[in-house]
Amino acid sequence: MSSLPPGVTDSMCEPDDPPCGSCGHAWSDHLEEEDIVYDADGYVKRACNIIGCDDCSEFNDGEYEPEVFQEYD
Repeated sequence: MSSLPPGVTDSMCEPDDPPCGSCGHAWSDHLEEEDIVYDADGYVKRACNIIGCDDCSEFNDGEYEPEVFQEYD
C-alpha cells in the first residue's frame, strides 16, 4: 500500500529535469545565471556544465532537435 495521498503517483514525485532545446543536456547540467562565463566581447562562452558543450548560450525550454549531417556524393 502506498503512503502517497489519493490521486498522487510515484512519477509525480520524481524530480523534473527537462532537456535543453539548444544542446539536449539536462536542465541541472546548466549553469545558474550568475555562473555563466562570458568572453571579452560579452558573448556567452559557457552556459552548460558538460565538457565540450558549446552549442548553448542559456537553457532553452523548447524542443531539442539535433542537427543531422548528410553526406553528399
